[in-house]
Amino acid sequence: MRVMGSITFLVLLTCGAALQVDDSDKAWERPITKVVNLLKDMATQLEVEAKEDADAQETMGCWCITNEKEKSAAIEEANRRIPELEATINEAAAATAQLTVEIEGLNKEVKHNKDALGEASGIRAKEHGDFENREKELVSNIESGTRAVDAIAKVHASALLQGDDADEALEIQKVLKQHMAHNKKLLAEAQKLVGQQKKEFMSFLQVGSVSAGKAPPSAAIFGILKQMKEEFETTLTDSRTDEDLANKDFQALKAAKTKEIKSGEDQIKQKTEQKADAEELNARSKEDHEDTSTQLEADTKFLNNLRGQCKNFAKDYQERLKARTTEQTAVSETIEILTSDEASSSFSRSDPVLLQVSSRRNSARQQGNMVLRRAGIKIQAGPQATGAFDEVTKQIETMVAALKKEQKEEVDKKDYCNSELNANDKQTYDKNHIKKDLETKIEDLTALSQQLNEAVAALKQQIADMNLEMKKASEIREKENADFQVTVADQKATQAILKKALDRLKEVYSAALLQQEPPVTAKAYKKNAGGAGVVAMVETISDDSKKVEADALAGENDAQKAYEEFISDSNASIQAANDEIASKGESIAQADADNTAAGGDLSHTIDDLLALGETNASLHKECDFVLNNFDTRQSKRTEEIEALTQAKYIFQGAGR
Repeated sequence: MRVMGSITFLVLLTCGAALQVDDSDKAWERPITKVVNLLKDMATQLEVEAKEDADAQETMGCWCITNEKEKSAAIEEANRRIPELEATINEAAAATAQLTVEIEGLNKEVKHNKDALGEASGIRAKEHGDFENREKELVSNIESGTRAVDAIAKVHASALLQGDDADEALEIQKVLKQHMAHNKKLLAEAQKLVGQQKKEFMSFLQVGSVSAGKAPPSAAIFGILKQMKEEFETTLTDSRTDEDLANKDFQALKAAKTKEIKSGEDQIKQKTEQKADAEELNARSKEDHEDTSTQLEADTKFLNNLRGQCKNFAKDYQERLKARTTEQTAVSETIEILTSDEASSSFSRSDPVLLQVSSRRNSARQQGNMVLRRAGIKIQAGPQATGAFDEVTKQIETMVAALKKEQKEEVDKKDYCNSELNANDKQTYDKNHIKKDLETKIEDLTALSQQLNEAVAALKQQIADMNLEMKKASEIREKENADFQVTVADQKATQAILKKALDRLKEVYSAALLQQEPPVTAKAYKKNAGGAGVVAMVETISDDSKKVEADALAGENDAQKAYEEFISDSNASIQAANDEIASKGESIAQADADNTAAGGDLSHTIDDLLALGETNASLHKECDFVLNNFDTRQSKRTEEIEALTQAKYIFQGAGR
């Protein structure tokens, strides 16, 4: 269309120019030269446009290749990384689960070792206490036995000098009874003798049993006491040896258990750190996976759009190249036609041309009127209108300038609209991306706040449960203490009664009174021999009562200690739970604050999107007509400019 318009313009221009030719060859060359120069300008302009279009195509091609290469590489890298991240997430989750199980097992093992060590320590303490009591008793027996043996040895030596066996026996009996009265445990040990030794020893202690020829010899009693003393010493030595061995065994056990506990605690610490690292790796990999997936989706969408844009741009370029080549060919062929030898020869023949001047003048005037009517300009034909050509030409130039200005303004308007719409689309895309991020952040913060609140509720329930257990333990402890008080009171009352009875019995059956009575004949009155047994039984019952009291006291102390440890551990657990609640409370407050801030940002972002939407609607209202009709309006206005230009040249030619 543009080529045909240019050719028509040239023909009209040639016809108009013919109105002013003269008979000389030089006058005929001027319009042809002008036409050729215009054609050459057009060819030059077409070459410039072709070069600019080629440069744009090259730039666009480079942009397409670079972006497709970069985005393809990014997509390939994302597709490679996503399976790796998923594998890392699964591995980290599995490691976390395994480490959790291992840590629980180690905690149980450490607790078991601590319990075993505590139990062993309790047994060792009890064994050591029993040893100290036994050692004290044996040392006392040895000292008493040593003193008795030394005293008997002195009596025995004195009797040997005097030669009186009966007096020796009585004196030894007296000394032995004194030692037995001061050390009842020594008497109890003597009662453990068996066989003939026990019979001789107990018979020797009986009041009035010593007479000439009936009492056992003092040497036998001396030997029995010495043997008892040696047995005490041997037993003491064995007890101390056993105590040393038991202490060594306990220390070895304690060292082993302490080492196991230390090793277990070190492993717990190490595995806890490994678990924290695995959890951090899991969270970081999940975040990276999400970011990579989002970026992959965006890159894929961009690449698909890029390929479509580049394909359309290349197709449009080929169409423009074809049209421009056709136009360049037409211009070039027209120049060849006008500058050929045949054209020069034809234009040099003036007579035929002069014969057609009148008809051409009328034809030119009609062509000009037709063009001007299209442009909205009317002139009166005839001789009187000839002087108005210059004024009309000026009006045409003014109109052409106005139309070109409108063309430029419309191009500027189109560029402005495209720029503003693109900027609005980009801002809308960015704001939608920010909106999505904020919504995701708000969801995450809401979930975190909910988790923290649930954890706080669980901790508060634990504290309530521990307070309830402490209350129950206090009630049980009060009941146990009340039972202990009753037991101690009962045993003390029992011991008081037994002491009163024992004191009364000892007034009659004490060993000191028995040994002060002189020997009597068989018919003389003799106190009941069972009195001593009754005294011993009462003493045994009293000792048992004391033992019950001591056991009750020990049990009370152990129960009180266990209760205090339970209360202390419970308070420590409650304090730890309260500290964790406080920490989680801070985290909840921070999460809520971040949530509120994100909500505010989201509200602002939504407001921005609404404003962008309004701006977009306003831009479309302002620009849609220009953009949708741009090519048509430009084409029509170009045709109008070309028509006015043709008219201008026609009237310029007609006025000459």
